Amino acid sequence: VADWSRHISKIIAFWSTALCGSKCYRGNPMLLHRALPDLSPAIFERWLDLFHEAASTVPNRAMVDRAGELSPRIGQSFWYNYQLQRDPQQMPRALPRRVTAL
Repeated sequence: VADWSRHISKIIAFWSTALCGSKCYRGNPMLLHRALPDLSPAIFERWLDLFHEAASTVPNRAMVDRAGELSPRIGQSFWYNYQLQRDPQQMPRALPRRVTAL
């Protein structure tokens, strides 16, 4: 990421759209992330850990619960897509399942 403040704004718009239906986000995050070299399950798990850490501070419990349900599904979808892009002949592996309460 060359400009973190711009990237954070995009992340906020993405999650606002995903969680609230705000339609603030325009773009294709899957396309952008699958172009990154050398992603691993550990990186996706770290992203999810950071997301859960941030989401757990939100006072709206219903929104926290929604984020807790949606974020692992989005992470898994990104990980599957990334693997299929790299090796379409190989069956994608799932991310390790961890139960993380928000």
